[in-house]
Amino acid sequence: MAHLSHLLFFLITGFMMVIAQPAKSQVDSVVNLSGCEEKCGDDTIPYPFGLKEGCYREGFKLTCNKGLTPPKLFIDIPNANLSKPKSYEVVSISYNSSEIIIETPIGRDCSSKNDSLSSVLLDFSNLPYVLSSTRNKFTVIGCEAFALKSGTTADFRSEVSGCVSICDNQTVFIDGMCSGKGCCQAPIPRGWKSMRMMIQTANFTKSSFQVSKCDYVFVVDDENYEFKSTDFEDFLTRKTAPAVLDWDIGNNNCSSASNLIGYSSDCGKNSRCVDSTNGPGYQCRCLSGYTGNPYLQDSCEG
Repeated sequence: MAHLSHLLFFLITGFMMVIAQPAKSQVDSVVNLSGCEEKCGDDTIPYPFGLKEGCYREGFKLTCNKGLTPPKLFIDIPNANLSKPKSYEVVSISYNSSEIIIETPIGRDCSSKNDSLSSVLLDFSNLPYVLSSTRNKFTVIGCEAFALKSGTTADFRSEVSGCVSICDNQTVFIDGMCSGKGCCQAPIPRGWKSMRMMIQTANFTKSSFQVSKCDYVFVVDDENYEFKSTDFEDFLTRKTAPAVLDWDIGNNNCSSASNLIGYSSDCGKNSRCVDSTNGPGYQCRCLSGYTGNPYLQDSCEG
């Protein structure tokens, strides 16, 4: 009986200790600095991103359009040639992989030139973003379509390449196949901070027009896009495609950055510095066995 009493005592004590501990989800849910907004509608805003001064690192400022239902996050890209900056809707942000997915414009060349946008420029030269070379694909949809892409890295290296998509009303399309018949793709080189896409239709023949009234060019997250024969019609009303940007801290690798004043505060406790594989800077990661936002001082917990 005494043994049973002791066992009951330990069970009750252990149960009370579990109740007294703070919920782990509450700790993990803190993703930004104290006093800074963490949500815009359904979107989460993790540090180093933020909405107001003092809540973000340089280059990581976002805007929240509360005039939309629900409110949505945007990146504003300053442009000296425009009266107002370009805005790209934010789809998601991951501090675990240092990636941000945004909606980018789709270029098009149509039989009706009033509907055409034959050149698209994505330029993140003055911001800590690089087009992901592992997630994105340069993509062309259409018949008799010839498209070029040109890009520049942080150290001003340039490259030009492209692909051709051909088809007519006799072409048999296979969903999921993007090898030149109605759809073609090409990789994005490493380190591209800016990219211009241009598309031109060689000739709108009657047979090709029966398949597609426009030819399209865009950069897209390859994990979230698969060619379908219905795309020829679906893209008539579609204006954007999701693309992935890698983001880094600073312009130095971990070894060089460790000698800079303030480096110790860039990655939080129980985290480590990781050299970027797609740009000149570095990223932070929680140590193995820890989870949280490694860019906050006390977020990575075991």
